[in-house]
Amino acid sequence: MNEVEVAALGGEEEAVALGVPELLLTHGSTGALLICRGVRERIPVRRIETDNPTGAGDAFLAAYTWARAAGHRPVSAARHAATTAARVLELTAVPAA
Repeated sequence: MNEVEVAALGGEEEAVALGVPELLLTHGSTGALLICRGVRERIPVRRIETDNPTGAGDAFLAAYTWARAAGHRPVSAARHAATTAARVLELTAVPAA
């Protein structure tokens, strides 16, 4: 879930209260929070200077889903997703003039 989706539920604790066994909350350029079986793990991201982060969230989710389906544990999958999202931003960032 992204920040807007979490806010629509009433906040992080309300999202956690849903009882989902594996919850990934993305926070854009400040990283993500993985909550799995009650354990919270902050997932850092590499900061990429860009005016247009379009696609980073989708890349993050796709990479996380792929990694989990490939057998990665949740924290490993989330770290892979963070790296993938940063790479997408690197590839789509417009160089400074």
